[in-house]
Amino acid sequence: MILSILIMKMQGLFLVLLGVASTLASNSVLQLTAGNFDLTVQEHAFLVVEFYAPLCGHYKTLAPEW
Repeated sequence: MILSILIMKMQGLFLVLLGVASTLASNSVLQLTAGNFDLTVQEHAFLVVEFYAPLCGHYKTLAPEW
């Protein structure tokens, strides 16, 4: 019970952070690969990174948002 409440609160915080990040980033979406990940992290003071599994249904519903 306590774990599910904590997970729900963390999900809410995550969504708020995503909203703030998308507002700040506007059109600054980068596609990270194994080849550019380290350099990109070094070049930016603040990044929000979405890791996803393209075959997962939950992530497919987020695809139009990003």
